[in-house]
Amino acid sequence: MAHSKEGKMKEESTVFLCGYPKSGTTLLLSLLDNHLQLNTFPEELKTFSGVLKEKGLKNKINNILTKTGAYVPKVGIANYPSGVRDYSSVNGEEYIESLEKLLLKSTTDKELFTNIFKNWLLFSSNKKNFKTIKYNVEKTPHNELYSDIALRWFNNSKFIYIIRDPRDNYLSYKKKQTSLTLMNYIYAWKKSIQSLSKIPRDKLLIIKYENLVSDLDKYLKEICEFLSIEYNETLTQPTRNGVLWEGNSMFNNNSKSVHSQATGRYKNKLTINEIECIEQYLYDELSQFDYQIDYVKQKKQYPLIRASYHNIRNFISSNKNRLSEIK
Repeated sequence: MAHSKEGKMKEESTVFLCGYPKSGTTLLLSLLDNHLQLNTFPEELKTFSGVLKEKGLKNKINNILTKTGAYVPKVGIANYPSGVRDYSSVNGEEYIESLEKLLLKSTTDKELFTNIFKNWLLFSSNKKNFKTIKYNVEKTPHNELYSDIALRWFNNSKFIYIIRDPRDNYLSYKKKQTSLTLMNYIYAWKKSIQSLSKIPRDKLLIIKYENLVSDLDKYLKEICEFLSIEYNETLTQPTRNGVLWEGNSMFNNNSKSVHSQATGRYKNKLTINEIECIEQYLYDELSQFDYQIDYVKQKKQYPLIRASYHNIRNFISSNKNRLSEIK
């Protein structure tokens, strides 16, 4: 059953959790899940990257109900590639019926987005009150690429970007996306970082994944200060809809507590050539965020291109002499 809520919820803003896929965005979402001042939707809504690309309200609603994480709370208990979901506290039929009614009342893209959160507050097992909520919280990787839309919708939006060592990030993500090419990964990772320049400094907090997992309290308090919310112990325990969350590791080392086992794994898993390529193309970014550079002493001196596997192979072949010089 939906929870009864008294009073009218104020026009709250939204915290957008950002970062490259497999950088730690889901961990960050799970840490914020139980906070009483945050209405945290536990799945990816893909609003900017998916829903808004549809034409017409009917198609957008259909996308929300069939292709985004908005439909997932109806599944009860289910095992997904990204981890077990336990929504046994949610009446799936009532949840979807209520969500669809709210979506049909929407007249703008922004209302489609906010109505998902209004509906979730009625069904979430966390039983939060309208009056206590300061922010909605949404996590979809690459939210940072659409900060202009987010800021247009909510003037006081906040963005928390989690950055992970791009070598570990590549190792984890290529295990999930087996067709991923190294050059396309580097291109997209760099683009993600570059997009942060569009976000006003007072609205952006950058957290290193390695720092978060090694000194959890310190960086959770930094997040609370950034959002002007109270720090409490619920933040240290990862949950999804109030249920303990064991993680979504690509290396089967899930745990109900935060740990740093996934840092530095690339040193034994990637080839030296892969590490060198990432270090050469992302030399500036590695230096900017104080990541140790293992092999190279200078960055690539020719343009980074995004290309298919065959184009990359031809490009490398035609530049073989130049590549050897840089190494």
